[in-house]
Amino acid sequence: MARVIQFRKASISRSSRWAKLARDCQFDEKEMARRTMVSVRQLQRHFKEQMGRTPKAWLNEQRMIVARKLLQEGCSVKATASQTGFKQASHFCREFKHCYEMTPRQYVTLYNEVRSCQLQPAEAA
Repeated sequence: MARVIQFRKASISRSSRWAKLARDCQFDEKEMARRTMVSVRQLQRHFKEQMGRTPKAWLNEQRMIVARKLLQEGCSVKATASQTGFKQASHFCREFKHCYEMTPRQYVTLYNEVRSCQLQPAEAA
């Protein structure tokens, strides 16, 4: 039994590409546990020990990072919600606003304004 537990811990440690795994698992904690061949509880213990938070909290953070990138690339709010594992765009918007204190649409507007300012050449004085 101890050998099985050691193997499973090693399989978690070898998963150096957590962010990719999170996307591949559609940001689902149970699916991550299944793919790393550990129980959800073991995954939770590992995350708490290694990252200081629960897998669910980490996965939500990863979701929002991916969502920001998709919005920056021009994806619609609805498409972004779907690609980050949200069943409803409204739920995605609430979570995004909770995380970044602005709606996805406000974020896109702000991102585009900042980007256009950076692309314009400086005026000569």
